[in-house]
Amino acid sequence: MAMINNYQIIVLIDSKSTYNFIYLKIEIKVEIYIALFELMGVKIANCIRVLSERSCSYHKFIIQGFQFKIQTLVIQLGVCNMVIKIH
Repeated sequence: MAMINNYQIIVLIDSKSTYNFIYLKIEIKVEIYIALFELMGVKIANCIRVLSERSCSYHKFIIQGFQFKIQTLVIQLGVCNMVIKIH
C-alpha cells in the first residue's frame, strides 16, 4: 500500500518493468498533473499490448513512511493502482 495526496493505493513493485505506471482512474482521483504525448505501445506482464497517451509528471507518493518521486505512464491496470519499476 502507498499514499498519493492522502489517497491510499495498491502498488506492485516489479523488477522487470521498464516503466512506472498508474491506473487511469487513480490519476484523476489523486489530482496529479497529466501531460499528453504521442501514443506509446506498452507490453504488459501477460504479453498484451496497451496504449498510453498520457504521462504524469513527477509526483510524490509514500510507502512505509518513505517518500518517493517518480514519473508514470497512464494505462489501464487490473488489480493494482500503480506499478513501480525497481532495478
